[in-house]
Amino acid sequence: MEILPTLGKVDACVTDPPYEGMAGGVQVYHPGVAKRCAVTVTVGAELGNADGLRLIESVTRFGAIVFCSFHWVDKCRAMIGGKSKALVSWYKRNSMPSVNNAPHYLTEYAWAVQYAPGIDWRKLRTHYDIPMLQAGCMAGERIVDGGKSVHPTQKPVELMERVLMPGMDTVLDPYCGLGSTGVACLRTGRRFIGIEIDEHYAAIAAKRLARAEADVRNSLPFPDPEPRPKQVTMFEAV
Repeated sequence: MEILPTLGKVDACVTDPPYEGMAGGVQVYHPGVAKRCAVTVTVGAELGNADGLRLIESVTRFGAIVFCSFHWVDKCRAMIGGKSKALVSWYKRNSMPSVNNAPHYLTEYAWAVQYAPGIDWRKLRTHYDIPMLQAGCMAGERIVDGGKSVHPTQKPVELMERVLMPGMDTVLDPYCGLGSTGVACLRTGRRFIGIEIDEHYAAIAAKRLARAEADVRNSLPFPDPEPRPKQVTMFEAV
């Protein structure tokens, strides 16, 4: 939160902050076919808080996309200010059933808000059907260590790419995590500013961003070779 006031204005904030109101000590099983599931235990209030969301409007020109759960969808909306454009739902078709006596949660949400005109919202859909990232031996994009998910809420880069709208040329993520928002920005030709309090997550995000930047640079077409000067024959030179 100390860094946010020192930043200049960005076009948009796209972030997945800590979800307040979630209980600690709950085991979360990420899908996979390894011999053992990659288990994540929620830490509740110890994860941190999302007070930085109250500062987003002061450093953002046009608007924000802020992910949240049903636990605090109302409080999240009150914290980010602005004018509501949409409540986007992310359908996680491969979400595992709840361990405790609770519903099978298949959906997360994201508020889309506008602070000033400048974003073309027409391409934003209010529902995205994108599988959540797998762990275990089926881990592809998800970052794992010994089969376990490094970050419990790593978002698919595809999802983050889909919520980046025209007009979001410079994007801020104050809860950067492993850098999925930043990778999506680099892949779509945007500038990115990421903030992460956890040094381990920040180091992984830096590596992912460097790799993504290199991939983008290597995918650029080679410039057309300059035409070679024509060799003049002895007869032409006369």
